Amino acid sequence: MAARGFFVCRAVGGLSPSRWRPKARGAAAGLRPGPGSAARAACEAGRLDPVQKVLTPVYPLGLDRLRWDDRSVDEVAFAFGRTERTVDEDRMSRFFDRLDLTWSESLDANSEQRSAFRDRLAERYRGGTDAMLMLHVCAWEAAQWADEAIETALRDDSDPAEFSKYYRVIRGLFARTMLAFDEVSWLLRGGYPNGAHARVRTMHELFVIASVLAKHASPGAGHPELVDMYVRHHEVFTRSVADEIMATGVLDPEEYFDAGTLTALDAKREELIGLYGNRFKSMCGWASPLFPDGKPISMARLSGLVTNKLNYFYGLSSSHIHGGSQGWHDNFVTRGEQTALACGPTNLGLAVPGQLATEFLLGVLNVTIPSRISRKGKVDDTGALFMAGIQRIADRVIEGLASGERRVEEEERAFQAKRQKRVDV
Repeated sequence: MAARGFFVCRAVGGLSPSRWRPKARGAAAGLRPGPGSAARAACEAGRLDPVQKVLTPVYPLGLDRLRWDDRSVDEVAFAFGRTERTVDEDRMSRFFDRLDLTWSESLDANSEQRSAFRDRLAERYRGGTDAMLMLHVCAWEAAQWADEAIETALRDDSDPAEFSKYYRVIRGLFARTMLAFDEVSWLLRGGYPNGAHARVRTMHELFVIASVLAKHASPGAGHPELVDMYVRHHEVFTRSVADEIMATGVLDPEEYFDAGTLTALDAKREELIGLYGNRFKSMCGWASPLFPDGKPISMARLSGLVTNKLNYFYGLSSSHIHGGSQGWHDNFVTRGEQTALACGPTNLGLAVPGQLATEFLLGVLNVTIPSRISRKGKVDDTGALFMAGIQRIADRVIEGLASGERRVEEEERAFQAKRQKRVDV
């Protein structure tokens, strides 16, 4: 398959701001370790203030300076990597002058182009995206009510600690789900369905974990130990994270990872394995009590404890997350007789990730919002009203996104028919 260009903004229906012409973009930026890299390993060892010492500096890894041997094809040689030292200094200076001179004009033109594209996108999908906003608002209101109602009800319980500890984890999973849902909403408004699929995958995992804990670790269930095992699971990987950080070279091992620190991290890891078993050090090892067969625990197996219907949807996002060949194939875009590689927003494919995100949010809400609270002979069913209203809004999300996509597809068919008619004439 031959690709003739890169689509920066891809829109069917004759609405593409790039006019289907190849565009060039470039940017350079430094990397900073996130709060799960250096901060996790060193801070847990009591050696580091992550805000002051890790997250503030920018550590350029020099990936743009990597060089490869020249690639020769018959009489032609290609040199990849940074080669500015081979360019005459005066010529480079003139190039930078021209670049600076056209910066404002180019920025204004491209910003206007993107804004016009997203205005058209918003007009077509507004029914769905507006409903996503209201779904997020109402879910938050329901969670606020549930938090206060549960706290009030537990005052009459003789031993509220166990439920409080369990529900604290559920609240955290719900908050992460809400954040990911909001991110999906903004990615769809920007025209990035692939990025939305990546966040939907996170929501999928959060739904599975919350459901497994609700079924097997809530008070009265068979494995209340899963609550602590889930909360502490990340600690078993801290020692290996320290090794990975040292390999980057961004921190001085003598300052942050001396022998005492590494010994403490090793001891913590062994303590956890001794407490929860050898399988605890695997990726889903916190759920090992639910799988006594000793086989590896994948997300698919964990998901099977909830439902067997989700594996396809989990795999659906893989090509958008990983660098495998499926994503390479999926990134070819064909329109009429033209084929190119997409590298920017689109107005197609937005409905499915939005619909999946909505379903997973509803799933997590089901274990977060109590539909009934019985206390002192009285029943409070406010939660049932909340969930009914939320379901009604969710239906609007799904229909609104589907309607927007149908409109875009209809416009594309009309555009192609009109275009073909001109060609025939």
